[in-house]
Amino acid sequence: MTEIRKARFSAVILGVCASALIAPVYAQELEEIVVVARKREESLQEVPISIATISAEDMEVQGIESLEDIARQTAGIIFDKGYGPQDVRVVMRGLSPTRGRPNVAVLLDDVDISGEAIRTAGSSLTVNPRLIDVERIEIVRGPQSALYGRSAFGGAIHYVTRRPSEERLGKVAIDVSAEGKRELTVSASGPVSDNFFVGFNAASWSEDGYYQNLITGADVGGQEGIGATLTAALDVSDSFRLTARVEITDDEFGPAASTASQHRTFLAAPAAGLGVLWHPDATGVDQPFGPVATMDELTLTLSTDPRTGKDYPGTTREVVRGHLRAELEFGGALLTSITHVGTVESVQYFDAQRTGDSSAPVRPFGISVAGETNFETETDLFSQEVRLSSTGEGPLTWVVGGLYWSDDTHQNEHSITCIMHGFRLPFVADPSLPISCGHWMSRVGTAVPRVNHPWDREISHVSAYGLVDWQFTDAWDVGFEARYVSEELVVDGPHSSTLITNAFGPPVPPHLASLFFVPRTGPRNTDEVDDSYLVPKLVLRYRPSDEQTWYGSISRGVKPAGISTLVGPQGYDNPEVYRFDAEEITVYEFGWKTSWMDNRLRFNGAVFYQDFSDKQLTTQYLPPGEGAVLGSRPENASAAKITGIEIDTTAVLTDNLTMNWGYTWLDSEYDEYAKLSSSISDAVRGGTCELVTLGNNTTCLIDLTGNEIEDVPQHQLFAGISWRSPMANGGEFMVDFDVQYQGSRYEAEWNLLEIESYMLADLRVGVSRGPWTAMLYVSNLFDDDTMRSALSAPDFAGISVVAGFVPPPRVPPPGRVFVTQLFPNSTNIYYPDPREFGLRASYTF
Repeated sequence: MTEIRKARFSAVILGVCASALIAPVYAQELEEIVVVARKREESLQEVPISIATISAEDMEVQGIESLEDIARQTAGIIFDKGYGPQDVRVVMRGLSPTRGRPNVAVLLDDVDISGEAIRTAGSSLTVNPRLIDVERIEIVRGPQSALYGRSAFGGAIHYVTRRPSEERLGKVAIDVSAEGKRELTVSASGPVSDNFFVGFNAASWSEDGYYQNLITGADVGGQEGIGATLTAALDVSDSFRLTARVEITDDEFGPAASTASQHRTFLAAPAAGLGVLWHPDATGVDQPFGPVATMDELTLTLSTDPRTGKDYPGTTREVVRGHLRAELEFGGALLTSITHVGTVESVQYFDAQRTGDSSAPVRPFGISVAGETNFETETDLFSQEVRLSSTGEGPLTWVVGGLYWSDDTHQNEHSITCIMHGFRLPFVADPSLPISCGHWMSRVGTAVPRVNHPWDREISHVSAYGLVDWQFTDAWDVGFEARYVSEELVVDGPHSSTLITNAFGPPVPPHLASLFFVPRTGPRNTDEVDDSYLVPKLVLRYRPSDEQTWYGSISRGVKPAGISTLVGPQGYDNPEVYRFDAEEITVYEFGWKTSWMDNRLRFNGAVFYQDFSDKQLTTQYLPPGEGAVLGSRPENASAAKITGIEIDTTAVLTDNLTMNWGYTWLDSEYDEYAKLSSSISDAVRGGTCELVTLGNNTTCLIDLTGNEIEDVPQHQLFAGISWRSPMANGGEFMVDFDVQYQGSRYEAEWNLLEIESYMLADLRVGVSRGPWTAMLYVSNLFDDDTMRSALSAPDFAGISVVAGFVPPPRVPPPGRVFVTQLFPNSTNIYYPDPREFGLRASYTF
């Protein structure tokens, strides 16, 4: 963050705080917030868990429509973009899902809709639904596996949808901006009979995209879609009711506004490996280092599809899900059944290299590198939960339940990675054949058929859980909760190549070229991992008065063992290589929830210590065999820790002025992390190499102990003020001002590439009168253009080889021949949304 930005940020925060301090205090009290975080309705101020909430009114005013918007309005959450649209990463309390399933569960009406991408990292396209009929969002921090199941390793985001109203209500709302955003939502709800209620919600949206591809001039980063939900509620009797919900969404995302940066620094190879693991002249590798490149240093040049000459289409997604909830109350208990079925079909087709036109001519002795990602994915989700909970008022309250959950995903992959060297061997190469990846890629799907690389993954989860609270005095109670999990994972993938390559230019005549320069099929491999574990939590709560809750807890979380599908161009060649162990965490937490000034001020917070073991990460991997291309494989770090503080404050300062702010401080460290690798790229990034011998092989022990954990900013802050003032005509005048600050963080465990700190500010001014509401808004008020998401990956265009005979006595053993491949990384960077001016308006009837 520049000095100007720091000064601006300081001024803004001081202004927000000053407005709170100077305001006279004669306001009404805060409204009670009811949450269902522990499977039953409870006051937010009484629940011994760190929770933040976002109401339907806040969502409408702030324009919250997705996970990214939630992260922007909540301190302590990061929404990160990775390799592609399905590589969605939500980070909470510093728990980054570098590999394996998500660390944060996403739930819709108590149903886990979290997924895991195939062939990339990330949470898949199942976890980021368009928020159409959501009544409340509950953000639950810390391990919640006992309550929420399989994915709540670091916390949960729970969407609670709107139940049909008992009175006839309707609403129409629009959201338009000068930058090309257009959204229309319609809702209607009411009774059909005395005990049958129906609600309908529909939305249509489109965005042009804020940036242009310099190659085609077309907008990138846009989206459009439609969605609808239908909810029916039947009160069969006073003690039995049914609620059914159906959701359909069809949306499209254009190519992302992202580019690959080759800004790098030469990093020297550790001397210990020279002449032993690598050629002695391989003295180092260029790698991304320091702050991520700025917008002024980058160009947005996405390749066209060489078959059409137009931009790649991007991503389409169709979601259909059904949800049935049955509740029967009897004898001081509530029996609940929750059934969910869902299907998500998506097609992703985009430029994977982001480095320019794949059909551009290749200079002599140059290289043409291109790639296209092409996934066709179908995910079928099913879950059935049954639980029984107490409803009495006695000192003992309890919940018991069981869950069956399954994910059946099939993905057809037609991706291509192309590497062409611009040099022809005399008398072998056909001089009429172009040396450009675009030429050879254009033949796939036209002159020769596309090769399908199918993947299948099946996850079956069975668990039983329970929670019991015992109030043993008027002020003290103790709670214990636990879940036992048994899970089976089966992965079936192809050992086939997505690579188009040559050694020195196309060496064959045209009538044979189709046999050599297309991806090839191969055998399939299947692997299975079974895992079972127990995740307990113990809570002690002290409530000396209605205005104070103090609690301490110890909890355990487990992110189960798995199989990585993030393989290189060679495919799923060796299943054993792609296995990884379970990741475990123990969390110690002390928290408080207090109300002051006659319930006009809420001051909540928590202090926590998180102790990891076997954190799931990744390392570079060069498969054995001639012509192998660099890929990746999973690994587990030995130990890591995070210490943190969270503060949430809301204050009604006057009848007109409300303030809220949240702050998170995190301190993270790998306190034991040594990885084995013979990769010179890993060694230069780690900066060390201790030679160790395992059997007949010598490799590097690279010590990263003491490094910060990736994706963990030390400071995060959200602060906002709201002014509401009555008008003479019976209306209300509204002003909202919000600020989000996120500190700098490292992109990976190497602590080399830094994503810089940034500040975003939003301003909204509006009026409401009767059924009408209109609000002008400015998002990103100061037009901050700091890059907020970046990911390093191998840069195939920068590959070089140092090889040759090394005469004695330069290195032992005498006369050894070394071939050392140097793989620099590039950085995939996503452009941030610029300043946007818009209008939100609604009419209620």
